[in-house]
Amino acid sequence: MSITSKPKTRKIAKISLKNLGKSMVFMISIGIAFPLLSASSAQASAPTLINYYQFEGNGIDSAGGPTATLFGSNGFGTGKYGSGYVSNGAFSGYLDMGTNVGLFGAQDFTLGFWFNSPHGSGHLINKRIDSLHFITFQLDSSGRIDLELRGNSPSLGNIFIAPVSSISGLNDGAWHHMAIVRSGSILSLYVDGQLSTIDNGIGDLDFNDPAYNTANFIFGGTNQYPGLSFFGSLDDLQIYSGALTQSQISGSMVTPFVAKKSGDEEKEKKEKKEKEKEKKDKKDSGESPSNKKKDK
Repeated sequence: MSITSKPKTRKIAKISLKNLGKSMVFMISIGIAFPLLSASSAQASAPTLINYYQFEGNGIDSAGGPTATLFGSNGFGTGKYGSGYVSNGAFSGYLDMGTNVGLFGAQDFTLGFWFNSPHGSGHLINKRIDSLHFITFQLDSSGRIDLELRGNSPSLGNIFIAPVSSISGLNDGAWHHMAIVRSGSILSLYVDGQLSTIDNGIGDLDFNDPAYNTANFIFGGTNQYPGLSFFGSLDDLQIYSGALTQSQISGSMVTPFVAKKSGDEEKEKKEKKEKEKEKKDKKDSGESPSNKKKDK
């Protein structure tokens, strides 16, 4: 799969974490439908980019997923990279990716994107049609990121977790990156590439339920709650069918992560050796740039 990303030059903000134990990995990004797996069959594998919305004046998914439909009076304007989605906070304004985005099942996943809000709060992501099966991401009035996830666990029944970022003040009018990563029974939240919060309450939660699967994936607002739409700008939504590491998350903030295919490393080593041999052969035969100058 060929992905064309935007030209990017950026500095990654370093944020010190307080009151956290041992570091663990977590991130966010957005994508298309995942194969629905049971908790017992969900296996770790190389993360794959399944959705990549760049919002370059449209809602096209560069990874080949469904095109987002624009609702309301919002539109596209200045983003983190090139163009982005701009929301004025109107209830009727949001991007609708349809039902086939965010079908995580019991799999590991990563979801990440950039946001910029000068003040206030609102919904960033909302996929729900009932009160028992949903995923919701919000920016609260203090500028913290609030996550709410609810669904069925084979071992615990219907469970609800609500991790909150350890960092506040993110509604300061600057661009920030958020990512969530599910890795087995651990859910991690990253802010600007740094681990912010870890929650092990997700356990074996499986999102594969008709009520969840038939809900539309809403970005930048909500199609349910008046007055809770996001106010600000959003850009570069990425979703992966696997858990990215912290370094991969930091890299994805600039360019989407693409896992190397089997044999790529050996191929790269072989090509490097061939280039070194070619350079040595040229030097031995007197074809180096320094020798050419002497000949002249």
